[in-house]
Amino acid sequence: MNKNSLVILSFAAIILLGLNIASAMVVNSVTSDKIYPGQSGQVSMKVENTLSVDAQDVSISLNLANTGFSTEGSSEKSVDHIDNEDEENFKFILKAAPNTKTGDYNIPYTLTYYLEGLNGTLIPSIKTGTFGITVIAQTELQYDILTENNIIGQKGKATVQITNKGLGDIGFASVRILSENGVELIGLDNQYIGTVRSDDSGTATFDVVYKSENAQVTAEITYKDSENNAQTETVVLPIKAYTPERALELGLVQKNYTWVYVTIIIVLIIIYIIYKRVKKAKKKNGLR
Repeated sequence: MNKNSLVILSFAAIILLGLNIASAMVVNSVTSDKIYPGQSGQVSMKVENTLSVDAQDVSISLNLANTGFSTEGSSEKSVDHIDNEDEENFKFILKAAPNTKTGDYNIPYTLTYYLEGLNGTLIPSIKTGTFGITVIAQTELQYDILTENNIIGQKGKATVQITNKGLGDIGFASVRILSENGVELIGLDNQYIGTVRSDDSGTATFDVVYKSENAQVTAEITYKDSENNAQTETVVLPIKAYTPERALELGLVQKNYTWVYVTIIIVLIIIYIIYKRVKKAKKKNGLR
């Protein structure tokens, strides 16, 4: 074989090897557990060898700098080889920081492997990419009822308050009053709240008439959690109401002195009228 033929064959082999190196290894799929803020979940990466040559010293590492994530254990996994048309699962335990917001994140990775060259030497190849994971939050809601003018026999307001103590938002929240005891609902029994963000609250206010000191309402709360799943909760909320006398003792209302002022004014007007008439009568008698 002459020198030119050897150069051509060598060049062709290099091209073929380069094509193998460029496409031999594929991250075929990535699956992960549910990951919550401050908690861990397993991530499994399936690496497939799609060519007819074996890959040696295969490793994959996660590049977690500035991502808000860390690993429990090593951030790099490796195997001695992946045979042609075979695959291997690389598993990591990924942990989200406690203050991680809910949403989608891209995790960068580096895939390194070696293919055997013409003279038996191992030629390295490096591929980089990203895969996506979703951080979700456990829903933690607190329900309270706030009152206004909660005096028996009077019209007032009852407000159902939803406080979102979790790290994820809830959406499309609404409150429906299913039943009431010791309090009469006036008007609509359903109120729409909408989005209640993390560390915030939303309210639904209803017009009521209080009828007894120990009342309660049963409310149905519907919303969509951070995974966009529809949720329904039923809660019983106690309400404390007061008699007018007790409300006065507690300073919840001020004593009404209007009738006293009106009586005094009327008496003064009567006295004035009597005075004018007496004065007028005396004046007439004096003229005679």
